[in-house]
Amino acid sequence: MTESNWKTRLASSLVGQNIATEGDLLAAQQTIRILEAELQSSKDREAALKLQHEEALHFVLNEHQKGVNSLSQSQKQTETRLQQTLNELSTLKTRFNTHLGQQAVENERLLQQMNWLSGTIAHDLRTPIRAIDAYTFFLEDDLGALLTEDAKKSLSEVRRNGHRMSVLVEGLLEYMRISVAPVTPEPIDCGSFILPLLQAHDFTHACTLAGSSFTVSADKATFKKALEALLENAQKFSARAENPSISVLMNAEQRSIEIRDNGVGFNVEHSNKLFRLFHRLHGNDEFPGEGVGLCLAQRAIQRFGGELSLHRDAGRTTARIFFGTHPHGI
Repeated sequence: MTESNWKTRLASSLVGQNIATEGDLLAAQQTIRILEAELQSSKDREAALKLQHEEALHFVLNEHQKGVNSLSQSQKQTETRLQQTLNELSTLKTRFNTHLGQQAVENERLLQQMNWLSGTIAHDLRTPIRAIDAYTFFLEDDLGALLTEDAKKSLSEVRRNGHRMSVLVEGLLEYMRISVAPVTPEPIDCGSFILPLLQAHDFTHACTLAGSSFTVSADKATFKKALEALLENAQKFSARAENPSISVLMNAEQRSIEIRDNGVGFNVEHSNKLFRLFHRLHGNDEFPGEGVGLCLAQRAIQRFGGELSLHRDAGRTTARIFFGTHPHGI
């Protein structure tokens, strides 16, 4: 033990407290230097972290500003495109309204022409037809016994064709009336509407009504003409069947009415000609008529938003009226 340490221990015993030796002071100084170094290192790390934080914050702020600028630019571009689209829509709307007005004027002109043509057919064509029919009788009466059998056959053929011409004119007039006459749609219960038609019709064979009724919006007079034409058509072409029958089936779920018959039907290869005015798929010597009924029925049903189609399957012909989900008058 050094003299210095001995003296330190003696002094400590006399005063009753530990007195630091020189070695202790040196160790304390060393500890202080280490702590100071660690403190400086901590300050350096703190400064570095602060710098990194500031750099990160600056980066985030810059990126955010870029995003804001980009979003603002994108918004401006979107607003510009939106305005261009609105301008185009406005232009299209103006053109459409102009076209609609022109179409309305054109439709009014066509309607006037149809009405004029209807009047012309009704008066100007009927007169010469009646004259032909009348003068053939006058000629036959004037010639009397001088008229040969061949001449009588010729006059009879003239009258027959005159009568056919009269029927064609009446069919054309009826088609034009159905096409241009105003329609007044109103709610109609199909079952309640069809049943009296079946009861009033002079059917030569069985005709039944079945299915679930439903309500449609239709013009009563136009709807009646369509149904009567289809029923007459079904009766005519099923008259020669062994056990002729007609059935009317209502389907509320599908909003359809089907008129079925077990008649001769038609060749499906000619189905595209079924609804042509004056077009017949059977000869005059087979069935009477001039090819008007189906065409009239289709046009009548179209007037209040329905569709008419004709199908042939398993020996039965089906005329199907489809009203769609929300039928409406047109």
